[in-house]
Amino acid sequence: MPGGTEHTAGGKAPEVTVWNALPKLNDFTEFHKRPCVRDALLTGIGGGAAFGGVRAVFGATVWTACSWATGTFCFGSAVMYQYCLYRRKAEKEGMMRAVEILNKKDIDRKAREQRKEKIREERRAAKDVEQDTQLAALSQAQTMKTDGGGGKPWWKVW
Repeated sequence: MPGGTEHTAGGKAPEVTVWNALPKLNDFTEFHKRPCVRDALLTGIGGGAAFGGVRAVFGATVWTACSWATGTFCFGSAVMYQYCLYRRKAEKEGMMRAVEILNKKDIDRKAREQRKEKIREERRAAKDVEQDTQLAALSQAQTMKTDGGGGKPWWKVW
């Protein structure tokens, strides 16, 4: 497509350089605000501190205890991050399923209302036909009564 690499608002496409490829300072200062990162970091910090502290208490050297703490931090953070992503995916699928169920119920409810409205219209039409026949029979009886008796009854003087 012609002009497919340019912005439609009239701007130019950004240049591809090494400096544009490097992460910005904002990427590091806003890192904790990404989904699942905070929980993963807190779990890793807690697990690393606990495991490193236990190793230090039981006689490991400082270097060994710190290495175990760092390794536990990395492993715990990675596991917790993946578990959080799994939970988010499962929650998203559950919400999609719930929306589908709600949409299906809404469609069923609308179909039921349409059926009820159709039944009401049919009853209304049948009642109108019945009333029309009753009115025709009544008017026919009135005309027979007035035609056969010469107009109005003898006892009505007004």
